[in-house]
Amino acid sequence: MGMDEQQINDLLQNFDIYLKSVRVKPSTLRTYIPEASRFLKSIKGKEFDESDGRAYLANLYSMKDSTANKIYYALLALFKSQNIRFEMDPPQIVDSPFQPTIRPDEMPTLITAIKESGDPNERGALALSTIYGVRRVEIWRASENDLNREDRTITIHTAKKGRVRTHLIPDEVLDHISGYDFIPRSDQTYANLFWGMIKKAGLDFPKGYGFHSIRRALYTGLTGKVDFLFRHEFLRWRIRGINLAMIYDQNPPAQIDKIVFDNHPFLGAWR
Repeated sequence: MGMDEQQINDLLQNFDIYLKSVRVKPSTLRTYIPEASRFLKSIKGKEFDESDGRAYLANLYSMKDSTANKIYYALLALFKSQNIRFEMDPPQIVDSPFQPTIRPDEMPTLITAIKESGDPNERGALALSTIYGVRRVEIWRASENDLNREDRTITIHTAKKGRVRTHLIPDEVLDHISGYDFIPRSDQTYANLFWGMIKKAGLDFPKGYGFHSIRRALYTGLTGKVDFLFRHEFLRWRIRGINLAMIYDQNPPAQIDKIVFDNHPFLGAWR
């Protein structure tokens, strides 16, 4: 006998409790709950087993690997929360996924357009993205408390197991970053924010671009101008096998920021 709508809602509430009990990130909650809901609706609320999960993922064969992988782990968590066997292996991810990067000559066009016609949140989000290469989730994590106007610094809580890093704020973007409201938004809202800026700039990008495309552009623009270790430290990557204290003995974080700003590919467009 299948589940009615109330039973499905009860199951999703229990799934929500399960995810919170294992301390998943808020972004994971926002992803897994809707995916579980779509799965349950696709099987019309009947009691489910591993074969239903396999069939559901098979119907997503045309989706890109990263999306299929996200849905797989949402289903895996759902099945685990219900103590239902699910031994399917995760989708294989290709070695060289599509990594769209905004071209260096397109970045000044984007920055100039948003300086002139963007609203405060667009200018603030774009300043954070172009200057520090923040990921979308890092914009979401940012709060008003991370901004220190007196010291002219911003603390970034890095995703992907990176580091918390406090950066200097250049004069060119201080007002723009200070004008951002630091209110967390949904992934879709941030996507809409990005594409709204692209439209204002008159640029034409295919599906798949986003704030990470700016991060890649920044890294590319710094390559050959700033030392490898300084690039990675500035972008808050983990540097395996390297003791950051050894780097900071020679160049503390503020000095690394100044070195990067002297060679920054996009800072000049904010002047």
